Amino acid sequence: MPPRPPKPCRKPGCRNLATDAGGYCPEHKHLADEALALRRSAQDKVRGNAAKRGYGAHWQRVRHRKLRRDPLCAICARAAEVVHHRDGNPRNNASGNLMSLCRECHERLHGRLRTPQSGPNPC
Repeated sequence: MPPRPPKPCRKPGCRNLATDAGGYCPEHKHLADEALALRRSAQDKVRGNAAKRGYGAHWQRVRHRKLRRDPLCAICARAAEVVHHRDGNPRNNASGNLMSLCRECHERLHGRLRTPQSGPNPC
């Protein structure tokens, strides 16, 4: 894939060129990082922290136990990194509701992963 063509920096009044995906020149890259931090904090206020969403200390123990018992992805048999709730309820930690998955398969299940246009599908 060819490198990204330079574009004007997104900072108003800046005449530098930006080549990264964020759209800021190296001098103003910190603005992109600050904007990302603000978006994440706003999301956390709406969603609540991990413990409030059902992923506290108890979940960490359940997750660790499931990954030790089933270390391979249930879909593609690669090393599992994530434990998925089949019914989507983070408080239902019954063993039949949990599934060990690799990160790629988990992202694909949730529709957050774009699949490549060509090439073999690993999962």
